[in-house]
Amino acid sequence: MCLGTALANKLLNDPKHWRDRAEEARIHAEQMRDSEACRMMLETAAGYERLAKKAEQRLLLDAPPSGC
Repeated sequence: MCLGTALANKLLNDPKHWRDRAEEARIHAEQMRDSEACRMMLETAAGYERLAKKAEQRLLLDAPPSGC
């Protein structure tokens, strides 16, 4: 696996990465004067939040079982 692919996979499975992108999108939305652009940016933020949840699910599925 090449370095670029490894990095992409790491980011894909990192919920914090996606939540950070969502926060950036919300900050940009707050600064927009065009209501349609603001709505679209908030939709983008919601999409990033969905990606974060999917990444969390993948991490839970890949986690080793916890012992007692």
